[in-house]
Amino acid sequence: MKRDSHRPIQLADYAPPAYLIDTVKLDVSLHATATRVRSRLTLRLNPLAKARYAQPLVLSGEQLDLVAVALDGRSL
Repeated sequence: MKRDSHRPIQLADYAPPAYLIDTVKLDVSLHATATRVRSRLTLRLNPLAKARYAQPLVLSGEQLDLVAVALDGRSL
């Protein structure tokens, strides 16, 4: 994530996250010219997040080549 400017987060800006991450499994393969990371996340909707805060799940990263994304075993 890029942080173009540093601004303090106020309590009034806080909202519970829309999703909770229960498990993270990483498989890291190191090579002299590249690193490959496979991750498997188990997510669920946060029951404490109010509907008005519900957002689509967004995956972000920098300087990455996305190879594949799947949801419940189906490619997206």
